[in-house]
Amino acid sequence: APLQDRIVLMNRNTCGQRSKGTKCHGGRGVQHHAAIYAALQAEFLPHGLHITDFTGTEPYHEQARAFHRAAVVVGPHD
Repeated sequence: APLQDRIVLMNRNTCGQRSKGTKCHGGRGVQHHAAIYAALQAEFLPHGLHITDFTGTEPYHEQARAFHRAAVVVGPHD
């Protein structure tokens, strides 16, 4: 069984960092993303779960690794 020691936090607040022609979900940004990240770290890091701040700009092999090791994925949904 894979080692699932990550919580993947979807970060949709990165529209300004994307290159031209890349689709941006600007309406799905979370106003208090940093506070959510900090709260997840405070609660789960002591239990051995690391938080991955996922922007979707990572190389594909890193994206695959993050989701493969994810115990849970957290993000906005509309």
